[in-house]
Amino acid sequence: MDMYFSEIMDRWLLFIQTRVSGSTYYEYHSVVMRYFYRAMGPLPLSELDEAALIRALDALAKEHGEPGLSPSTLGHIVTILRQILHFMKEENIADIPLHYRVHGAHRSRGRCFEARHVASIVAFCEASGRAREYGVVLSLYLGLRIGELCALQWSDISLCRGSLYVCKTVKRVPADADCRRARCVIGPPKTESSYREVPLPDFIWAQLRILHETVRSDAAYFLNGRTDRFVFPRSYEQSFKTWLVKCGIPDINVHSMRHSFATNCLMTGCDLKTLSELLGHSNPTVTLNMYVHSSMEEKRQAVNRLRKHKTSAEESKRQAHPAGINARNRRNTGKNKNRAVRKTDSFPYISFSDASVRRRLSRLSLYYMRFGAR
Repeated sequence: MDMYFSEIMDRWLLFIQTRVSGSTYYEYHSVVMRYFYRAMGPLPLSELDEAALIRALDALAKEHGEPGLSPSTLGHIVTILRQILHFMKEENIADIPLHYRVHGAHRSRGRCFEARHVASIVAFCEASGRAREYGVVLSLYLGLRIGELCALQWSDISLCRGSLYVCKTVKRVPADADCRRARCVIGPPKTESSYREVPLPDFIWAQLRILHETVRSDAAYFLNGRTDRFVFPRSYEQSFKTWLVKCGIPDINVHSMRHSFATNCLMTGCDLKTLSELLGHSNPTVTLNMYVHSSMEEKRQAVNRLRKHKTSAEESKRQAHPAGINARNRRNTGKNKNRAVRKTDSFPYISFSDASVRRRLSRLSLYYMRFGAR
């Protein structure tokens, strides 16, 4: 009896369920159920080849509205499909290649806040006097992820040491076995490197001392001051967008605060290794490629430095060749040192390096010695 591709996807989901985190499994399960089952599930294994998969992907990309799926979404789908095909190869089910390139599916770089926007949102959050708004300042100046910020408790903040500990985050995991619904839970950070201690700037430490005076228990969550529930990331994102509108700031992703933190740290002289540890990255290359951006002002200063370099080069050239020496003399300097002898020797305009002249002088000396004595 022929096997269908839907059965293979079920086996793959069962295989990865204990090998990935709950939030990752929920994401994979959602993609398989939403896209793969309808487009590729009915395909029997005997008809499953690269051409059939490409036709299914093309049809999948076109059926979602006029523009179709975005390149990033389609690229994510293709990545998961390749994992399923790799599982089939490892299980000796079938070896099906997939040469399908999604143009423009590269991972987009996040945006950064402008300096005037940072000043505006920070002033707004400080004036509110509430911890919920002040969470934006923590993300801007400590580089916290939104899940880490929502899971932050007052017990994770050490005012004595002047530091903040990141040891948990809010994740979305399946609420039931069929992954039809999701729920938010407190879990470990994204990676092992995400466990970190972040020092508090002096102005944040002073503000946290003021906010801590109204907290009844250190077990309370930072954003809402409650011990029985925490703020959901999506709820905080909606609040963040509302605050941007009040400050007159263009719509920008909440994760851009983390990008702004990384960029501003490097602009102020922070080395890459230190920044990588502050962000909780295991590899500084990730920090450099994804979280560091050059502002337009930096680019303008870089191109203007070329003019300064050109001016200094011309000044060095003038010092090496003082005024009064024309271009021909500068080109001829050092080519033939004997030419200078013409003006300093007792025999004007005679170069003693000429063999014919030496012979003539020798003949004159012999003539003088032979006939001059008479």
